[in-house]
Amino acid sequence: MLNNGRRLPMISMNILGIIGCFLSVYDNYFVLLLGRACYCISAGVLIATVPRILEETIPTKYTPEGGVETNYYDKGFGASTNLAVDAIIMINSILVMLMPKNLNPDTKHSQNDITQNYKDMGDNHYWKILYMVPVPFLAASLFISVCCFRHETVGFLVSKGKKAAAKKALKQIYMGEDDDEYEERYKKLLDQVAGEKPKEEEEEQDAKEGGSYESPQSLICFEGGE
Repeated sequence: MLNNGRRLPMISMNILGIIGCFLSVYDNYFVLLLGRACYCISAGVLIATVPRILEETIPTKYTPEGGVETNYYDKGFGASTNLAVDAIIMINSILVMLMPKNLNPDTKHSQNDITQNYKDMGDNHYWKILYMVPVPFLAASLFISVCCFRHETVGFLVSKGKKAAAKKALKQIYMGEDDDEYEERYKKLLDQVAGEKPKEEEEEQDAKEGGSYESPQSLICFEGGE
């Protein structure tokens, strides 16, 4: 899926995740299972897609005019996906504490207490809130993907030889530079891609011949920036 771009998986999986969340709170067991399956597929694809987008968008080395070289990828962006996942898990763990508790099986209870507990558990819909927690985040990601960043990542555009689109994307990252500087940045990225292709082909050939193969790292963009 990522071979055809980054925006399509982001947009489609955000939509699928939102649909999955709403199906998960429907009062039908099989619909609930379908909802969880949709959400799991969405989460799995997004976990693979978001780090790739960050790698191909955030400058690894950038020196503003008169400034100091900065590696933005090491300023927290590289760990942002894991931090977001951990934050959602923490929020859900806290919310679970507020759910009604089942009776202690090691303690003897009257039939009335057991009946009332089952009724309380059945009448409580607090669990639906847990399944709806991701919706605001998915909706925000969908809005940004559709309305704010309407182009593919720079790394992907360069690797596909889409020069005009790549330079347009660079202008959103490096604002205020002239056309010559954008052209120079594009050429550097193009040279970087050209240098990686022979290595990828060699590793793929080794894999076909029975050797070990490790998938090449994503194109990490924007070195330089004098």
